[in-house]
Amino acid sequence: MFGAQKFDIRIQVIAIAVALFLMLGTLGLVRRRKLGEVYSIIWLVLGSVILVLALFRDLQETLARWMGVYYPPSLIFGILNFLQLGVILYFSMVLTRLEIRHRILMQRLALLEQRVYALPEDSDPQ
Repeated sequence: MFGAQKFDIRIQVIAIAVALFLMLGTLGLVRRRKLGEVYSIIWLVLGSVILVLALFRDLQETLARWMGVYYPPSLIFGILNFLQLGVILYFSMVLTRLEIRHRILMQRLALLEQRVYALPEDSDPQ
């Protein structure tokens, strides 16, 4: 029993460290302008969920029982994986939107280049 409790505390400490590392790392990236504020909210929420579940073991155990999870600390990693899938899906949507905008922009640029090359050389652009 004592060994299992020590193991659970170690997992709790690791989960807290991961959450704090994620949140502080996100804030550092925002400060250095490597990550936008909108996207940082996603990562801060993800870190907050991990931190809350790691700090409040009763909540974690209640959720684990409710969801049918045998080992409550694994719930943290399960929720983390689920939320990461949501983040990946969101970023895939953003990337698709940017790809479509990029394609349209490139098509418009090609049309403009075609018009410029079709102008007679002696014409004055003004």
